[in-house]
Amino acid sequence: RRALQASFDAARTGRSERALLFVGEPGIGKTRVLEELCELAQAAGGRVLRGRAFEAEMVRPYGAWIDALRSGALGALPPALANELAILVPELAPRGAPPREAAAPAQVDAGARARLYDAVARALATLAQPGSPLVLVLDDAQWLDEASAGLLHYVARADGMRGVVLACAARSGELGDNAAVLRVVRALERERRLDRQVLGPLEGEDIAALLRAAYPAVVDEPLRSIFQSILAASDGHPLYALELARARAAGGGDAAHTLDALLDERLARLDDGARELLPWAAALGRTFAPDVLADVTSTSAAELLPALDGLERHGIVRPTGSSYDFAHDLLRQAAYRRLSEPRRRIVHLQIARVLQRTRAGDETDGAAAGEIAHHATIGGDADLATAAYVTAAERSLRVFAAGEAVELAKRGLALVARLERRTRVQRHISLLGVQLNSGRAPRSLPHVAGELTRLVMEAQDLGLAADAARGFFYLSMIHYLGEDPEATRHTLLRGVDAARAADPQTQARQLVDTARCLLMLERDVSQAQAMLVEARDSLGPGGDQLANVAWARGLLGHYRGDVGPALAALEEAVAGYKREQSPWETFYVMATAVICHLESGDPAAALERCPALREVAGKLVEGSEPAVGAALEALARLALGQPDAQRAAEDAARALKELDAKAMNAYVLCGLADDALARGALDAAERWAGDALTAAALVDRRSELAVARALLGRIALAREDRAAAAAHLEAMREDRARPLGLSARALGRLAALEASLESTPPTAPPNRRRARATS
Repeated sequence: RRALQASFDAARTGRSERALLFVGEPGIGKTRVLEELCELAQAAGGRVLRGRAFEAEMVRPYGAWIDALRSGALGALPPALANELAILVPELAPRGAPPREAAAPAQVDAGARARLYDAVARALATLAQPGSPLVLVLDDAQWLDEASAGLLHYVARADGMRGVVLACAARSGELGDNAAVLRVVRALERERRLDRQVLGPLEGEDIAALLRAAYPAVVDEPLRSIFQSILAASDGHPLYALELARARAAGGGDAAHTLDALLDERLARLDDGARELLPWAAALGRTFAPDVLADVTSTSAAELLPALDGLERHGIVRPTGSSYDFAHDLLRQAAYRRLSEPRRRIVHLQIARVLQRTRAGDETDGAAAGEIAHHATIGGDADLATAAYVTAAERSLRVFAAGEAVELAKRGLALVARLERRTRVQRHISLLGVQLNSGRAPRSLPHVAGELTRLVMEAQDLGLAADAARGFFYLSMIHYLGEDPEATRHTLLRGVDAARAADPQTQARQLVDTARCLLMLERDVSQAQAMLVEARDSLGPGGDQLANVAWARGLLGHYRGDVGPALAALEEAVAGYKREQSPWETFYVMATAVICHLESGDPAAALERCPALREVAGKLVEGSEPAVGAALEALARLALGQPDAQRAAEDAARALKELDAKAMNAYVLCGLADDALARGALDAAERWAGDALTAAALVDRRSELAVARALLGRIALAREDRAAAAAHLEAMREDRARPLGLSARALGRLAALEASLESTPPTAPPNRRRARATS
């Protein structure tokens, strides 16, 4: 209580204070301590927001935070801020709110997840009034999902939280089982931002005070021996002591009873109506809505109200706003244990089907799909469970909960074998797609590629054209990750062929996706351009507003050297991917914009975009994106002649090589060669350009090959080796002749080399061996 008071007083006076974490075993009093903090805040006129994490088997990204934001009146948040929070709590979106606009070029989106975290922190700071702190309580933190743990870390460290008291409770025995939460706790303790309070057993005097307040009879002198037996049996555990005293007061219970037996005995005293309702409530979870309970039990209001009244009167449940909550999770567990295995399956199956019927389409409750999947799995309905797992996993990706998306996909994949063939193929492709789109692709990509190949063949055999096209697209992602451009191209084109048998919208989407991917690979650009034209004609006037279309247009403009239109299209793409909450796509669109500025001779504008790019890359830590972001920033600094830029670019090239990101590595190496050539460091320039040539050749990046050869040709001319320069130019003759065979940048470099050759008189090369080796 001293810690609670200190944190509250600090928040009330605007001083910074550490977050609170109360740790102890179940029933030791953690929740009661949090309630004390809430009562303290309410007595002072402060706001209270309360959330609780779900048990591990119920995957619900940000579940505790969503509950907290819905637990109290948030008042009139600024419309823009409410719109940002609407991704978690859709009902907060202002009526008729326009889509969020793209940021100005110098302040491009710093990462969708970071923006969401910042919106939550700003909302909490807004709700904390001067002299009237906001108390945010998160109970059962040992069950926080990975996304919720990340948000907790962000909020605990955010500026502007001086008027907010952040308090959590966790079970000591299970805290260590949650790696994500444990990382946050340890990080906050290292940073001295967390006050961990360990709640242990109470002393005899405290147990006596507790029982005197609740059951004074058992502490009275004539019954002193009963109190002593309770004290000895409970070993200072307050819930156990209370349950022993409760049983004694009711004429039962003795020191030999375990806590579980006492709780069972307490539940057995309920009347028939309450006892019948109780297992259903326990299966729903610790918190349950009365209308859902009525639906799953087919209970009328006339029957439901007295049953709930009985549960409340016996201290089993208590009202919490519009829902009910079990007085303690141990009581819920005791009630759940009373269900036999066959009956448990029936109860969960009924819950799943009722939730599917009543809440599956409710966009204001994103937890519905996860709950349906959980109950349907236990109930044995694989069809309903896998459909819900697909929905829940895809939603997790939209709210940047990649870890939760992968976990949901794994659970769904464990059930697909039970489905009939047509449904199995569709769900299996969708769940593998979630894993690939998460950025946390399985380590065994060849195995996944084999699965997808088999599924695509089945989809084609079953006439599932749209699913076959999706499967080919996911296969192309695997080949792209493996830097196999020819296999990527091949599967992309097969996907287009498969989509020809699907509906027009599916065809158009597949054409756009394929065109975009071919443009990223810089392969078959003429064909990609034709696909984009066809898709835009099919989609109509509104098609250009789609993020994928805008990105493809931007890539095509960049390839053709139309910098202005390219940047405009890329800005449209950024705005679209903000609406779709797609951080991976956002990063690469922003990276393309940086490259456009670099190649158009405006490194200052490129560098201006790099901090935002770096922050987005920080949210995609499991791929090469951080290294790509660092490399582009180093190139911008190198072009501006900043100190240590060359070393940073060299470090970036080494990092990309270690990550096997050959295409981007070739780009950076060409930048280093450019800089060295400008300084007259011919040996260094030749080394960088030669390495770039090798890296580009390994992934058949023709335009980067051309730039590397143009650099080597210029180096040869600087050494008066005209024959070697001409050989480099001749090596790209066929690519130059092919329409859109090379990018405008590559063509410009080769044209400059050709002009230099024409203006240079023929001379014998000083070192024929060097010329032959270089060419």
